[in-house]
Amino acid sequence: ITDESDLGSGSRSVAAAAAGSSGAKAAAAAAASSAAAAKAAELPVRTFEDWRPVPLLCKRFNVPDPYKGRPAPLEMPKFKSEYLALPDTAAAVAAAEEDRRRLEWQQQQQQEIVA
Repeated sequence: ITDESDLGSGSRSVAAAAAGSSGAKAAAAAAASSAAAAKAAELPVRTFEDWRPVPLLCKRFNVPDPYKGRPAPLEMPKFKSEYLALPDTAAAVAAAEEDRRRLEWQQQQQQEIVA
């Protein structure tokens, strides 16, 4: 290996060239990994949700209701703002929701008796 001072001003030594190429490889690898991470962030994510047809939909298409007689499962809130409520407000909303479900259940039972 020759000394850099012996070479012309535009030349580099072999050691300097090797150091530059390994730095370029590391930069290329970092760019590739960041590009892969960005691509992974763009890919769609599959989610699974239980779906329950409305009884009227089953009736319109003349299909038996697969959940007849079973209560609807509790749904989790979809938005974070639904978690952020004052305790008194949350209790009032929960009580109103329970009353609404009880009323729907009673109406459904009356419809089954009539039908």
